[in-house]
Amino acid sequence: GCRKMKLSIYKNYMANQSFLVLFLIAITVVASVAIWMGVVWLFSRLGKWQKLAAVYAVQNMQTIPEEAEKRMITFLRMGLTQYKGVVRVHATSEGIFLRPIFIFAFHHPMLFVPWRDIEENSKQDEEAISRSHSFKWDLSYFWGSDSFIFRNAPDVKVSVDKNTGAFIREKKKQFHFQKALC
Repeated sequence: GCRKMKLSIYKNYMANQSFLVLFLIAITVVASVAIWMGVVWLFSRLGKWQKLAAVYAVQNMQTIPEEAEKRMITFLRMGLTQYKGVVRVHATSEGIFLRPIFIFAFHHPMLFVPWRDIEENSKQDEEAISRSHSFKWDLSYFWGSDSFIFRNAPDVKVSVDKNTGAFIREKKKQFHFQKALC
């Protein structure tokens, strides 16, 4: 009798411990997701992604054409936020799509910017942006960057790594030339 009672108490204790462990794991997962969503929301505000989305967010579930040329942007800076290797650019004959990877998609809707709205910053603006990069961990400080302004959101400066800047310029010229021929 006493041994069965001790065994029963031990089983109840272990069942409660298992429940407590599972409960703590669930709370940790929910809290981690909530904190991540808050951080990504903050990035979208500080980085001015939301300002661009107000004008350039993809509407009506528009999809990226399969023939679009894509590349991962090594470095993208908007406002106070730096996106390092988490945004893809897709170039089409009409313009570019900017699409964050899945874990950054919350409050970062995919953007579509027509070629006619993409303007390069002047060298003077580029130098001022370069001087403003006071943190040594800013990759553009070492590699340099190209800056663009989108016509319908001129207060948002978008800086990208030199390779991405060259890709955008090349595709804009290519598609502008193709349209001129048509």
